[in-house]
Amino acid sequence: MAAKKTQAVALYWAHLETSYFSFDAFGVTKKEALANMKRAWKVHSERTGAESWDEYHGDDETNVMRVAASECWLDGSYNYLGE
Repeated sequence: MAAKKTQAVALYWAHLETSYFSFDAFGVTKKEALANMKRAWKVHSERTGAESWDEYHGDDETNVMRVAASECWLDGSYNYLGE
């Protein structure tokens, strides 16, 4: 019996690396993923005294990628499944 292919469902993944932490946020749109990251950063900033999102240049430092179910990536740049 042949394996049934999973239908890809798009999702956006926002990723941010700092000297001490790694942050990940998700959304159904790029804008939503980035907004979720900003909300998480606000909580982080309030708890730790870290600089604000704008002071950290969060928009410039955050990588947002479109990903989908049934994909496999190496270092964020190559879809191993080739689809």
